[in-house]
Amino acid sequence: MACRTLALLATLALCCSVASAELVLVVFSDSLSDNGSHGNGSLVASDVTALKQVAATTNFSSHWNGRFSNGFNWNDYLLGQPFDRVVNYAYGGAGACPGSGAGGFSGASAAAPAAAPSGSPPSGAVTGAAPPSGGMPAGGMPGGGSGMEQPLSLVNQTARYLEEQQAALSAAGDDRIILVWIGGNDMRGALSQDAAAANATLDSMVACIEQSIRSLLDAGETRFAVGMPTFYSLGSVTAQEQPSWLAMQHAGADKLRPVLEEIRADYPGAAIEEWGVADAVEELTTASPPAFGFTNNTAACLEGGMGSRRRSLQSTMGSEQPASTQAAAALAYLEAESPVDGIITSAHCATPDTYTYWDSAHPTAAAHLYLARSFASFLAGSSLLNNVTTSLEAAQADGTAAVPSPSAASPTSAAALSGGAQTMAMAMVLAAAAGAQLMLV
Repeated sequence: MACRTLALLATLALCCSVASAELVLVVFSDSLSDNGSHGNGSLVASDVTALKQVAATTNFSSHWNGRFSNGFNWNDYLLGQPFDRVVNYAYGGAGACPGSGAGGFSGASAAAPAAAPSGSPPSGAVTGAAPPSGGMPAGGMPGGGSGMEQPLSLVNQTARYLEEQQAALSAAGDDRIILVWIGGNDMRGALSQDAAAANATLDSMVACIEQSIRSLLDAGETRFAVGMPTFYSLGSVTAQEQPSWLAMQHAGADKLRPVLEEIRADYPGAAIEEWGVADAVEELTTASPPAFGFTNNTAACLEGGMGSRRRSLQSTMGSEQPASTQAAAALAYLEAESPVDGIITSAHCATPDTYTYWDSAHPTAAAHLYLARSFASFLAGSSLLNNVTTSLEAAQADGTAAVPSPSAASPTSAAALSGGAQTMAMAMVLAAAAGAQLMLV
């Protein structure tokens, strides 16, 4: 009897230890990451099914469900696994500093109360069937129009997070990865300035990024993924313009990287790692001929073709794999998936999954999947997941879930997994890929 009691207590202790905190991705960014929620509520794994239903049944005129695309954005693809929750403060048109960035891209209220219902439509949004949390009702361009308030800058986004949500996430013991990826709108403004003014604009951008990261560190955040300031429009600008855009992007990175080194030195206990998304976007949008299974990386799909159609679910992504064997094994799962979009009622190209641009400045859902793979590969090689137990791993430890099996069409991933020596990061990326399967309608 005593043995059975001890065994029961051990089982309860295991359950309590593995049914632990969530892994949360907290996003501070601009329209390249915006899901329409702007920090009001969050998306959780159970929302995926509802989002799929919205994608399957809802018409939209140009941009889907609060996103600057025709379907899921990159962080949507990672919802469920490895991330149990996505708290997204990204704001279309945002710059790093208050007053910077491009105005009129988003209709959300900068003064929205912290207690706003999860998924409530932002002010100025079109009306329609309400989606699950994270996103405005399906309709036109997210918000927009003249007279809109200034988009929430990175400084404002981080301040709101610290005021509204960080304490609750900390109290719950949730593990958080902070994503800071901003600067494209700042650099776009600098392009029209003389050299001295442009240099000052970049310095201000970097100073505000530094201020935001340090404020988060001082508040107890310890895991950061930082994307260099990025132009997604590199492929849609003219051949004459592209060199100056590339030079500006590289200048922004050259200013930010040494500042990140200084921050790392001041906070040696934190993990602050660079997600190479700017390089990934540059490779995607400037490749000639187009790469990664895309056939057009210069024109906007939204501006070509006519008609109303339902996209097929055939994947058009290429077979390129990252150099890391572990990342290649994990991303084999994502390679088998294709994006989700809805019923497009506006002018559009016939094959959106072959285009990198939905409009002239933003990715298609297919290109967002490329970015999701980039982030998954980054996680596999980073230290951000050290000492983190995900809900999938907890279920595995409890015997209620198994490691996802590699696709029969992915011999590389089968070989990489046969040794059974998975690192924590690898397990997380496998989980991310498994979660992407839930995104299909």
